Amino acid sequence: MVAQSQELLVDWAKGTSSGQNLARRFIAMVVVLTWMGMYVVTILVKLAAVWASDQYTDRLSQSSDTINELISGLNPIVAVIITFYFALPAMGQVASTAMNRFLKSDRRAPDG
Repeated sequence: MVAQSQELLVDWAKGTSSGQNLARRFIAMVVVLTWMGMYVVTILVKLAAVWASDQYTDRLSQSSDTINELISGLNPIVAVIITFYFALPAMGQVASTAMNRFLKSDRRAPDG
């Protein structure tokens, strides 16, 4: 598992050798980290609302709801980024394995 993660990191570094790839990946990481940070802030605000006095509870809950609305707008963008940069390289292997299994099970001798 460690060797695979190191290999993935090396492949990622090779893929970012050109300036354009590096810029795209930097932007993708900024978007994903912003999205994750917003989730963390929302959790912390919700927890603070539980422990805060009554005069601050409503404002903290409203703040959390506002951040959640912003997160909802980022969800599709982050899903595309995560799929493109992390799942897409593996999808080719998954698809070929599935197709090979499908084709092997479909190549039965005809009845007759």
